[in-house]
Amino acid sequence: MRWKIHSEHVCSTDGACIFSIDEGITDNTHTKSAESNRYFFMNWKRFITFILALALVHAFQMSWLCDDAFLSFRYAEHLSQGKGLVFNEGEYVEGYSNFLWTVMLALGIALGIEPEVLSIIMGLFFFSGTLMVLSKIGKGLLAPLSVAAIYHMRVFATSGLESSLFWFLLVCVISTLLTNRYKICAFFSVLCVFCRPEGMVVIPLVFFSLPSNRTRFLLYTLVPTAIYFLWKFWYFGDFLPNTYWAKGSEPRWEQGSQYLSLVFGMYGLCTLGWVACFRISSPVKRFLLGFSFVLTLQLWKGGGGFMYARLALPIILCLVISMELWASQYISKKYYHPDKRNNTLIDSIKKIFSNFF
Repeated sequence: MRWKIHSEHVCSTDGACIFSIDEGITDNTHTKSAESNRYFFMNWKRFITFILALALVHAFQMSWLCDDAFLSFRYAEHLSQGKGLVFNEGEYVEGYSNFLWTVMLALGIALGIEPEVLSIIMGLFFFSGTLMVLSKIGKGLLAPLSVAAIYHMRVFATSGLESSLFWFLLVCVISTLLTNRYKICAFFSVLCVFCRPEGMVVIPLVFFSLPSNRTRFLLYTLVPTAIYFLWKFWYFGDFLPNTYWAKGSEPRWEQGSQYLSLVFGMYGLCTLGWVACFRISSPVKRFLLGFSFVLTLQLWKGGGGFMYARLALPIILCLVISMELWASQYISKKYYHPDKRNNTLIDSIKKIFSNFF
């Protein structure tokens, strides 16, 4: 019997195909490439984990207690003692702007944990949670590393304030919005309202960003939010905290311009997120663009804050997520081809670096 070798198959003279050369080579190449990529991917993930761990250690080393934190401590202490949410007994004034954080501190005090210690522990916990959720968005590379590298993220994560809690809730809203899990998204959206006054813009922005199930989302969010604000009006006699009337009710455009110029002057690369918002194909771009724009306008009008960058960090967080999604979308379109079995994220990274080196 004679054999004929064609470009794709080895066949006998009677035309029977014995085996495919290309198939054998492809399988062998795919196995070697998969092993190489798996090793590279594991090392890359270990590197990212190491960097994030360093950021958490540094945040813990810089632990401090802001003077505003003691306002929440006093409210939480009185609440745990059954005296109500008051700074002074009998005076029902909402002198805090972090209801959820204050209630969590009160629960800890009731369990015998000092608020000075609990606030640092919770701050570090929610900062680590923020980094973990960011690692699940897009390719999980640019966003967590950028947030970990931002100095003021680490400073205010363990300052005794609710900053890291609000970041965590915000990224959870964005993550669930990306996957259209409207029930979980509604849960975190309501918690954003309970956590910070600027959380009130989250619900309408999510509503306009959801691709479907908008009516159900409203049912899950409007009822608890309405109950919360009705209780506030009954208890304090106002829908907004006293801090708003003391700091943000009058326009301070010039002071706000200086505040924003200083913040974005230091973190100028994050402003690329504005461009990225318009390049993202996902409906989540409506939320990212809307939230960053509304909060920027509010800080501009209100004059920013006396603590440098703290109130602008949620804006930077949204802009970083925008860049992450844009970069992930670019990599997927330019370097990912589903018809090639051995093409993975690691291959894409290698190709990108090969263009520069």
